[in-house]
Amino acid sequence: MKCIQVAENVHRVVEYVFQQLPLVKKIVDRLDASRGRALLVGGAVRDALLGKEPKDIDIEVHGIALEQLEEILKEFGHVRLVGKVFGVLRIDGLDVDWSIPRTDSSGRKPKVLFDPHMPLEQALRRRDLTINAMAIDMVIKKLEDPFDGLKDLQEGVLRVPDKELFVE
Repeated sequence: MKCIQVAENVHRVVEYVFQQLPLVKKIVDRLDASRGRALLVGGAVRDALLGKEPKDIDIEVHGIALEQLEEILKEFGHVRLVGKVFGVLRIDGLDVDWSIPRTDSSGRKPKVLFDPHMPLEQALRRRDLTINAMAIDMVIKKLEDPFDGLKDLQEGVLRVPDKELFVE
């Protein structure tokens, strides 16, 4: 996969999301105006880099608290908290998960702590595989890849970003 293809795929996936879900563009612009950073994360990024249409749209928002994210999302529709423990928000009728960076303690009943100012690398570190530990900034359309997930995707390698977190 050449660099130009990566840049084209990154740009294409953001535009695809905005075209398919125009409300997402309005929300991302509103978050940006509130100093929130909207990042497409997980499988949608991996799929985009493979040239596929993304299926699950997960957007992690950095820079604003969960309560502020909820208030902003309420401007666009009725908001539901999907699994209070994990802090995932959804707007009725919009198939997109919105969340804030978080850490989970170990154990059967992990304690979840939200940290909107968590460094991106730390937030992505908790993902299962490096190919899922990439993010696309939805405003500047830039790929963030602190664990070389793109290289692993190109080489067909499955690695974990953090062995200790993976075990948990």
